Amino acid sequence: MPLYNGYFYPVIQKQEILEEETGILASGSTKQFTSGEDLQTGNIVYSINNKIYKADAEILSSSFPIGISLETKTIGNLTTILIGHGNVTYDFNNLTSGKRYFLGKTGSITEMPSHSNIVQIGFATSDNELIYFPSFIIQR
Repeated sequence: MPLYNGYFYPVIQKQEILEEETGILASGSTKQFTSGEDLQTGNIVYSINNKIYKADAEILSSSFPIGISLETKTIGNLTTILIGHGNVTYDFNNLTSGKRYFLGKTGSITEMPSHSNIVQIGFATSDNELIYFPSFIIQR
């Protein structure tokens, strides 16, 4: 198993383009959920009543992410989600290789957690590649 930042993570499965329009690449386990609101590709999401919503570090009840949206979908549509952990290549607004990233507001990721609840989302391996490996929440 590869070693990254002192942690082991599973060998990444083959990458495949999941949505032609966005060019997103992902490897790992995926599952389809019904979107409970409009979602954008790259949103960090949580699940409630088998529907997916944007996770938000300011709201404790939505601070438990289950994955990353791999599609842009409107409310009520089936949406493919990378769940658990995996690797995502997408335009995440210029990540910095080697840095940790955290849950922000309304499904976003941020370098510096400044919210009430701190949830690590993963590590960047390049300016557009994220190892999604969420960790437990820390409440301030």
